[in-house]
Amino acid sequence: MNKVALYYLENNQNISKTDISSVVAKIEKMGIEVTQVTDVQIKVLSDHQLMITLGGDGTILRASMVALQYGLPLLGISKGNLGFLAEVQSKDIRKALEDYTQEAYFFDERHLLQMTYQKSQQLALNEITIKNNGIKMIELEVYLNDMYLTTYKADGLILSTSTGSTAYNLSAGGPIIFPDTKAIIITPICSHSLTVRSLVVSSGDTIKIIPKGKDNWFSIDGNEPVHFSNKQISISYSDEFINFVRFSKHTFIDGLRNKLNWSGKL
Repeated sequence: MNKVALYYLENNQNISKTDISSVVAKIEKMGIEVTQVTDVQIKVLSDHQLMITLGGDGTILRASMVALQYGLPLLGISKGNLGFLAEVQSKDIRKALEDYTQEAYFFDERHLLQMTYQKSQQLALNEITIKNNGIKMIELEVYLNDMYLTTYKADGLILSTSTGSTAYNLSAGGPIIFPDTKAIIITPICSHSLTVRSLVVSSGDTIKIIPKGKDNWFSIDGNEPVHFSNKQISISYSDEFINFVRFSKHTFIDGLRNKLNWSGKL
């Protein structure tokens, strides 16, 4: 390995220029060339072998589509507490890169969701969220494999991957799904019916959503909402995936314990 991309968010107040310089110096000290990439300055990475992110899980979400574009495996570096996606703390980056160059790692394959709207397609690592722009209830007619499922009357609807099950889905009361489970989670946000709960459906299913009103917005992985009319949206499991670099098979369990403050003996 001779060339890596270091991705970070320019307006991340938790990451200083000193932090960035320190990480770059550690990598370059190993004889590896570093290309700095940000959310506002994307560069051509076709001759790179790895993408490293500096920040939290939010940074990884932004970097994931760039990594996918160039087919780069992704290694998340966290300055503070580890998230569900970040694998290594910044102080341990040298050891991580040594393990990587010695092939003492494995790939954690994370599949994406594919959303089709008016012949255009977009991908999501965590979730696709559909909401009304105001405080009004949204009404969404939902079909599963062209079979009518239900009409959700709620503040919104989350369509989540297993990776995204610990993000917005969890905050909305949805289930935690282990990341190697191939499934799609449908979670209403503040449903107006007490009997409506999250559903976990097969990765082979196609979900069709038809909004009843015209003031509808969708958001991909927490990015800026996009307005759409009452045209239907189709969501399915994508063949596309991102390889996360892992060094321990207990990473997700550790994340559950640390992030959710679960107690008990290890």
